[in-house]
Amino acid sequence: MLPPRSLLVICAAGDEFRVRKPEGENFRHGEIAHRLFLAHTAKTAEHRGRMERPCAKLLTSEMTQPELDGLRDTLSTRQRPGQHLEIGTAAGGTLCEMMRAATHRPRFVVIDTMTYFENQRETVEKNLRSHGLPLDQVEFRVMRSWDAFRDAIRAREAFDFILIDGTHKFRYVMQDLHWAGLLNPNGILALHDYTPRLRSVKWAADYFLANNRNYHRVALAGSLLILEKTAPDGPRGPNLLPDPVASLMHPLFQFENSVRKRLGMETSA
Repeated sequence: MLPPRSLLVICAAGDEFRVRKPEGENFRHGEIAHRLFLAHTAKTAEHRGRMERPCAKLLTSEMTQPELDGLRDTLSTRQRPGQHLEIGTAAGGTLCEMMRAATHRPRFVVIDTMTYFENQRETVEKNLRSHGLPLDQVEFRVMRSWDAFRDAIRAREAFDFILIDGTHKFRYVMQDLHWAGLLNPNGILALHDYTPRLRSVKWAADYFLANNRNYHRVALAGSLLILEKTAPDGPRGPNLLPDPVASLMHPLFQFENSVRKRLGMETSA
């Protein structure tokens, strides 16, 4: 065992980790090495995944064909005139599909940190141009959804259509659902990856539906859940878990997802 305050140095794949053992801790060498190895492996895999997103080369949507069909049908038949919001755009494949389906040419707002892969913003704009779609019809807000939401509240913005397809981590899905408070009555709220294999998304959406009776389920196309807001929210907006509570629950879903990955169970988070 390591004596208190001793220094352990581990080199892995060119990275050096230095950990000083705190007083009173009873970790063995192997346990510390194992924890550091897992952390390094996860970080490397995350970076590699960000660099190798298939959509970055194919410029296609990450939705399935039935999901895209459901999305296009909703946009083309509803023809809502107000702003349309997309949270999480990847390479802009879904955005292109939505803009082509919405022939009445509403203004689109895209919120994304643009860190999904290298040169993401440039790739999205290239994708729009290749489809002959006007860039001036889209406003890009390169920031986190939660920060953009606060700005939108201050600006008293409203939307007729909202697509949530950002990060699938529980806390952030719950944060994204707060945007429903800026959705006009009779507007459409769509949530991608509503599926049992992504319990963080499904649990958040089910909680939302159970506690907000003014949202009616229109369709489920693949894992694309489509809702209609049938009446205004209460004075405090939609009934959702407070962010501190969602933050406390967040690690539980992350742990479950990690276990599913290690067991080889299907997951997209």
